[in-house]
Amino acid sequence: METKILHIKVILFLLLQCMFVFAVNSEAPICQAGYGILPTNLRTSGSQCSGPFKITTEAECKLAAEYNSKNNIDKNEGYRGRWSSPYVPPGCYYDSGWKVYRFNDYTKSTKQCSNDKKCICKACIKCPINTYNSEGGINPTCTPCPSDRPTTNFNTIGQTSIDACIPVPTIKCEAGYEFVNDGITKKKECKKCKNAYSASGGNDIKCTPCPSDRPYTFLDRPTNSINSCTSVKDAITCKAGEGAPSGRIFSSGDASQCSGISKITTEAECKLAAEYNSKNNIDQKEGYGGRMTYNAPQMPNQYI
Repeated sequence: METKILHIKVILFLLLQCMFVFAVNSEAPICQAGYGILPTNLRTSGSQCSGPFKITTEAECKLAAEYNSKNNIDKNEGYRGRWSSPYVPPGCYYDSGWKVYRFNDYTKSTKQCSNDKKCICKACIKCPINTYNSEGGINPTCTPCPSDRPTTNFNTIGQTSIDACIPVPTIKCEAGYEFVNDGITKKKECKKCKNAYSASGGNDIKCTPCPSDRPYTFLDRPTNSINSCTSVKDAITCKAGEGAPSGRIFSSGDASQCSGISKITTEAECKLAAEYNSKNNIDQKEGYGGRMTYNAPQMPNQYI
């Protein structure tokens, strides 16, 4: 008899345990493979989220701010701390006016979510780039790709297998260009070498600075080798029979005038330009009109 009673007690205990697990799991969000629980649901109306979708700690709120800023989900400028107020929603919220996340620990607040004070909630969303989730299930997280295969190469989000993770691919750039970006957080691309640098082209090539005795590059040549370097600043090359006379006239653009070798820097050059452009019918000017200086008018004493 005692043995029978003991068996009944064990069965009842197991039933209660099962009911408890079911009750907990029935509230927990279940996501499919390729999805994870992330703090991307920004409520603009109604009450703060509840159950497993609610952010319950300051640490979670701070992580939500970092994640949502990094992934361009909102324009927040970071987490700004904890406070206690009946005038904002309880828990984690985004203050749109100040563009910051805060955590309100005043649990009795009945303030509703709004466009100005957005409640931050968790949700099942596709795993972002460079992560995967192969199983789904209750409260799943997206697993980062391993360090030897750190990227999903900017393919479709929601990867369901580690096989989507690959080593960072190389990129081939033509001569005069170098690769930029790490290929993990931002896709690699080729960018033209800046002045005083050159590159011969190839896989994952970087531009090389010109040597100290030739610290500049020709303005009119491709920067595809060390032969692009020169000791003369703003140098150009002309064919036999060619020169670099005045002739271009700008009627719009920046008030800073032309720059580099294209700029006329002396009064004598300006006079020659007038003669050349008139003689070659580039404009209808009637000669050089001299030098002038503009003096700004002084303000009356009562305005100083």
